[in-house]
Amino acid sequence: MQAARPAPRLPVARAQRAAGSRTLRACACSTSEAPAPLVHIRPAARSDVDAIEAVLAECGSSWAGRHVAAELVRDCAVVLVASTDAADAPAGGAQAGADAGVLGCAVAWRVAGDSHILELGVRGSARRRGLGSSLLEAAVKATRERGGAALLEVREGNREARRLYSRLGFEEVGRRKGYYRDGEAAVLCTRRASPAEADTN
Repeated sequence: MQAARPAPRLPVARAQRAAGSRTLRACACSTSEAPAPLVHIRPAARSDVDAIEAVLAECGSSWAGRHVAAELVRDCAVVLVASTDAADAPAGGAQAGADAGVLGCAVAWRVAGDSHILELGVRGSARRRGLGSSLLEAAVKATRERGGAALLEVREGNREARRLYSRLGFEEVGRRKGYYRDGEAAVLCTRRASPAEADTN
């Protein structure tokens, strides 16, 4: 699932990472006794670029590695990954993504106090485990200021993603005809901060 939009074409600036790292346990997909692997949501590193590109390609995104790399050094951007690398890997460090199993990613911008989700993707083999929801919420928390909204676009035909966003409190507020390169329309979604979020975020 993904909230895909055409790759941005703004100037690149140096980034200052605001996102921390969190851990969750993915649910097991089989009946074996082996424990499910721990999945860590952390800031992406340069070594994650190829894996992120692969995840987004699997989700139908047009983003290439150079687009992902540009976001890693953009002041307003946060890039997160859900991965199965070691729990003590340095969050956002140069080698944090090396040899790691990147299962999903999120790219978001801070825009005038709001969180704008540019990309959200999870590998097909890792879906229905809550990774998409966790990545989305982590990206929103890292980029939205107190009282701000969360915004995203999603392909009109991506019913699975639209159901996810609805469950997470997003409202469909508009439609952009021919937004994607193949001519498909985008559905515009927004989620306003709740009173509790406005007080704490």
